[in-house]
Amino acid sequence: ANVFLKKLELTKEYERLLTLNFFMKNLEKPLFDNDILKKYFNDQLHFRSEDKENLAQYFYTTLQDLIDPQSLFNLELDFPLTIQLADKRKISINYDHTQDPYIESFIQDFYGLNKTPFLAKGQKPLTLKLLGPHKRALQVTQDLPGFWRNTYPKMLKELTREYPRHHWPLNPENALPILLKRQLPSDPKSNS
Repeated sequence: ANVFLKKLELTKEYERLLTLNFFMKNLEKPLFDNDILKKYFNDQLHFRSEDKENLAQYFYTTLQDLIDPQSLFNLELDFPLTIQLADKRKISINYDHTQDPYIESFIQDFYGLNKTPFLAKGQKPLTLKLLGPHKRALQVTQDLPGFWRNTYPKMLKELTREYPRHHWPLNPENALPILLKRQLPSDPKSNS
């Protein structure tokens, strides 16, 4: 098969389409399978290599039409490539059709969020990988409010001891998304 088509299969766009495909299957919508895909790929071999941009566009659009013929979902709105967190920073959403879509970032970036972000018109919670200062996941959850309420308070003492320079608020769901204590806005009442 065409090398370029093989490359297209390795893109985030393609994984996003497969995620949509997987999601449609869960909605018991008709789903295209690998045979349809193979036939589809073979039908595209007439594209010349200088048509790469057209082919990419055509490839994704056609696949989307195959997966979601009624356009139940708008990829940009329902399965976006990035999401904005409380501090207005955009974080990439990782699509891998073998697992749920997820985002990962420092736990501090999730301060100020009191609910789990959802995809697919509110039908699919994003998996959140909350990283500690060591860049490993402190928690992987699809229930952020539950984590703030039940698990975070239990971790707080140890985190404060191990990473004293980092910001560990008592109520993270209402806190500013600030990584280090020294970045906190100074309190005019204290004379430090």
